[in-house]
Amino acid sequence: MRICFLIRRLDRGGAERQLLSLVKGLPKDRFNITVMEFYDGGGLVPELENVPGVKRVCLKKGNRWHTLGFFRTFLREMRAADPDIIHGYLYVANILAVVAKFFLKRKPAIVMGFRSSNTHLEHYDWMASCCALLERKLSRFSDLLIANSNAGAEYCKAVGYSPKRIAVVSNGIDIEQFQPNATVRAETRRRWGVPDQSPLIGIVGRFDRKKNHAVFLRAAAVLAQEFPEARFVGVGGGGRGNYPEEMRQLSRDLGLSEKMVWAGETQDMNAVYNALDLNTLCSNAAEGFPNVLAEAMACGVPCVATDTGDARHILGPTGIIVPESKVELLVTAWKTLLKQDPLPLRQQTRQRIVENFSIQKLAENTEHELRDLSWA
Repeated sequence: MRICFLIRRLDRGGAERQLLSLVKGLPKDRFNITVMEFYDGGGLVPELENVPGVKRVCLKKGNRWHTLGFFRTFLREMRAADPDIIHGYLYVANILAVVAKFFLKRKPAIVMGFRSSNTHLEHYDWMASCCALLERKLSRFSDLLIANSNAGAEYCKAVGYSPKRIAVVSNGIDIEQFQPNATVRAETRRRWGVPDQSPLIGIVGRFDRKKNHAVFLRAAAVLAQEFPEARFVGVGGGGRGNYPEEMRQLSRDLGLSEKMVWAGETQDMNAVYNALDLNTLCSNAAEGFPNVLAEAMACGVPCVATDTGDARHILGPTGIIVPESKVELLVTAWKTLLKQDPLPLRQQTRQRIVENFSIQKLAENTEHELRDLSWA
């Protein structure tokens, strides 16, 4: 079966990482795989090129307005690949996957990939908003929409996506990359200046108002009154406007200067998670499948999260779901987990990811959905 995955660029993002994990996991004796990207230079390109049995094609799009020449190149490469399935990842790739069907002599099955559980178009520019609406309209020409979360699938149904079928395939976590490591834990905490015995609670994610860092900081200030030995860390970069500095100033105003570490952006997420005793997701906007929860859990780190996307499904009985913006309930959840025997809780937390959300599960579930297409 020839399958062509279509994506904008192989950057170090969640969707891109999941695509890479999937092409690694799909059996090469049953799938002839091509990954076609619009733009060159993504950070995951070297890793993809080292995956045996996978062909990479870069369409070398110049910029947003490079359209006609790009589309001719796209059709030429798609005809050369002659896929049985075109699988788009995210808006523009999904749109092009559908459009390609009308230009190819042998009609492939079209799979749309949906990676969130809500789309707040007011947060995007006009081009992105138009693409989101066009994707929804064109979905009726697709054979399958694969959402990476139950919340995402429900959202698609609610707003009018109409492919022939909607399926859920949860993200897969590399349980070999993300696993407990006492040496890495000690080294990272030492680099951050966190004492070995201090409970360390983290929030991992880019500086974005939707991530609700302020709730985390206010809860940290409350917990620190009862647990003065507790420490806190924020990991992530980016941020629009003054938001990053606003959060740093808030931490100072709350008296957390000696207890809060702003670690910035890093590629070594395994080290980050291993350093933590608890991980926290405070998002006040819908997500799909929050990888920061599953990756931390694979490292044996229990999590507290708001009820966004598939957070509840990921945590299962190992963590605690709290209402968004409820500082006092977040503090209570932290205290509940900190008072539990850490070893069995950590083991149970990792085991949930191993059993339910591994790369092997991602590949098996995806293959099942692809082989269930009507023409296969």
